[in-house]
Amino acid sequence: MDKSEARKVHQKVARYYMHGSKLICRSYSGPHLTCIKYPQKLEVLYKIHDGECGNHSGGRSLAQKTLNVGYFWPAMRHDSAEYVKKCDHCQRYKPIPNLPAEVYHLQNSPWPFMQWAIDLVGPLPSAPAKKEMMIVATDYFTKWIETEALSSTKEADVERFIWRNIICRFGCPQSLIIAFFAKYKIKQHLSTPRYPQGNGQAEASNKVILDYLKKRLEGAEGKWVDELPGVLWAYHTTKRRSTGETPFYLAYGTEAIIPPHVTVPSIGIEVSSI
Repeated sequence: MDKSEARKVHQKVARYYMHGSKLICRSYSGPHLTCIKYPQKLEVLYKIHDGECGNHSGGRSLAQKTLNVGYFWPAMRHDSAEYVKKCDHCQRYKPIPNLPAEVYHLQNSPWPFMQWAIDLVGPLPSAPAKKEMMIVATDYFTKWIETEALSSTKEADVERFIWRNIICRFGCPQSLIIAFFAKYKIKQHLSTPRYPQGNGQAEASNKVILDYLKKRLEGAEGKWVDELPGVLWAYHTTKRRSTGETPFYLAYGTEAIIPPHVTVPSIGIEVSSI
């Protein structure tokens, strides 16, 4: 081996170190990564992509989420892309590319849970208790989503949702982007059907939730209510392009423990538990 090749090998080796019996890869922009190999890498990909909290993300997003939660192997981007190509649900419900761009509307929300976008989605396939609608609330700052299945969309039902899922959990917001309420002295920003982009955050959240549900409910659309908690968990633990962080991190200041961490512990989880 000549000096040039030896220098390259030395530079690559410097990125790694041993922690007990585990090989760890140094990361300069995030947590140190636990190096894994087959069959562990297949287990990690399955749990992140298809598992209880999976969101059937695309190849690039799957590889990025695998890195974010603390795992690494040299061909992970290629393996993630190939894994997604073999997923029947992902191929059936893949988003349509190259849609026309919409005008960007700046929303001013300087702190978490100050401003929420709220929208009603439906009708959806009938579920137990005749639940055919879904109310979706999204915080503009963290992109955190709260949602609930409804059998009625009367004002009292929406008010109950806002009280239980927003005010009791996150405090009283300064404003809601919806045609409700003066009861809690919350400012009203009306979003009209003529200008749906005025409630663009709600529209974007609706699309994400519905896409996740489609991929998880092949032939079982009536069970969408049961899938909502898993869909929300997958969304909350996935980085959003608009913020560069997961909604869970922006809401709580730490990342969530997800299923792969239980069976394939990463170095970050082991260190934090000491």
